[in-house]
Amino acid sequence: MITLEKMTEVQVKDTIQAYIVDSTVEDLSKINEKTLLFEEGIFDSMGLISLITFIEDEFDIKTEDDDLVVDNFESIAAITKYVSRRVA
Repeated sequence: MITLEKMTEVQVKDTIQAYIVDSTVEDLSKINEKTLLFEEGIFDSMGLISLITFIEDEFDIKTEDDDLVVDNFESIAAITKYVSRRVA
């Protein structure tokens, strides 16, 4: 098992992407790291809550109120950067 400190950014991205595909039943070919998850209708507000719960559980981080901005959750790339910053 890879510890969180040793996860590469690619592994973080892959974990997030797998969660999004599994939880939304979207075709993997329709979702890339720059897909705008909310603008494309892949996630809504309830999806965001589930995503945050997943991130907190999977990466053992606490999402603060100040973190709840579009820039942190608009795409897989943005979420990956957010998680990488919080883990570091």
